[in-house]
Amino acid sequence: MKVQKIKKLLLKTGLFEDNQYLDRYLALVTSQTMANIYTEKHHIIPVAVYKIINNYKTRAEAEKSANADKNNILVSLTYRDHCLAHCLLYFCTIGKLKQASARTV
Repeated sequence: MKVQKIKKLLLKTGLFEDNQYLDRYLALVTSQTMANIYTEKHHIIPVAVYKIINNYKTRAEAEKSANADKNNILVSLTYRDHCLAHCLLYFCTIGKLKQASARTV
């Protein structure tokens, strides 16, 4: 999926700011990682977005919805890049999602 399409999807939720941190986040999660190193799975559209938008009570419900969404790609990130992705999310989100991002880092 192209970066601009992902950016448009994120901004459409009303939970993201269009700023340099969002651009850095998208560059990070859409870059290729090297083979044969430890990686972790990361949803490009945070699971918390689904929890907030759909008023789910549990993270499990939101994660099921996130996994079912064809627009929500799972990417492999190194441990360092995964931590960095969550830090960047904090600086490009607003409202309830910013609070959720602060708790997941």
